[in-house]
Amino acid sequence: MIKTLLRYGSISMMLAGTTAGLAGAASADASIGVTGPDSRNVITMSSDNRTDLRNFNDVGVGNFNNQSAVSGSVTAGGNTELGGGPGVGAGWGSWDPVSCRQTMGFGQWWSGVNGSMSRYSQGWTGGNSTWMPTGAGWQNTWMNWDPMMWRQNGASYAQWLGQITPYMNAHYNDWMNGWGNSVGGSVMSGAATNSNSTGTGVTIGGRGAADMIMPLASGGNGDASIAVTGPGSTNVIAENSGSSFRSTNVNEVGVTNSNDQSARSGNVDVSRNTVVGGGVSSGAASNSNSTGTEVNVSNPAVTGVATGGSGTNGSASIDTTGPGSTNRISENNRTSFTSTNVNEVAVTNSNNQTARSGNVDVSRNTVVSGDISSGDARNSNGTSTGVGIN
Repeated sequence: MIKTLLRYGSISMMLAGTTAGLAGAASADASIGVTGPDSRNVITMSSDNRTDLRNFNDVGVGNFNNQSAVSGSVTAGGNTELGGGPGVGAGWGSWDPVSCRQTMGFGQWWSGVNGSMSRYSQGWTGGNSTWMPTGAGWQNTWMNWDPMMWRQNGASYAQWLGQITPYMNAHYNDWMNGWGNSVGGSVMSGAATNSNSTGTGVTIGGRGAADMIMPLASGGNGDASIAVTGPGSTNVIAENSGSSFRSTNVNEVGVTNSNDQSARSGNVDVSRNTVVGGGVSSGAASNSNSTGTEVNVSNPAVTGVATGGSGTNGSASIDTTGPGSTNRISENNRTSFTSTNVNEVAVTNSNNQTARSGNVDVSRNTVVSGDISSGDARNSNGTSTGVGIN
């Protein structure tokens, strides 16, 4: 009986490379030597380097501004006294009813002029002349009743007062009925103003492990050899080396700036007055908006990547094998590089402004003087948007 010695030798090695440097780590050397007849000798060496770098950035910024400004309405109608008037000690001409009708109500004027008449008694002593102005209808000229003129012409205070009092009482009803209501000075509604300022900055920096990527080549395997095997042996050396790098960046940035403003000044109603003096206007309505948006996206830098080929395996040899041996050496080198950048940036600036000045209604008045106008309506908007992708 013939004994057949069958030996099976197999070495399998796998070393994974590090991600910090994507150069494949070489497998160690392997060898099979001096085996008997009919041996089956196999050396398998595998090196696989893989790096998967992914960045997902999803940023949403929303700025919403809703403003409303409304000033109140102004109604000036059916008033007895509106506006200022001369002081009690003012000159006689400042109390002329013709001019005072434009600045004050009748009650205010009547009280003021009588107070002034009383004050003239202070320091007015002496005088016994019967002097008075001459000419037909002299009483109807207001300045003919100037007490200083009467005093300088020798009349006494009692004489002047005794003449002007009946005149004032005789015309009281005429003045009151013809005076009506008076509006003096300025009548206006307040201003309505909105102001908004928005600043938005978004920065995405993707510096990380990818900056350390070394040239992309598989490290290759070490040396492998099969030598001095017996007749009829099957000798196989299979070497596989591979490097794979995949970089995926997905940046989604959404910025929304929405500004909704409304400004409305109040209405002004001046009606049913006898005399309207001074300016009549509604207030100004204004809106102002300023928006600044800046978006910067920096994707990871993949530096020093070479895709021209993978590193070579070590030497492989089968030597000195017996008759009838089957010998095979197989080498496979693979290099794969994939980089994907997806940048989606959406910036929306929405500005809605409404400015309306109030209505001015001046009606059913006898005398109207001064400027009459509605206020200004103004809108102002400034938008600045900057997007940078590196």
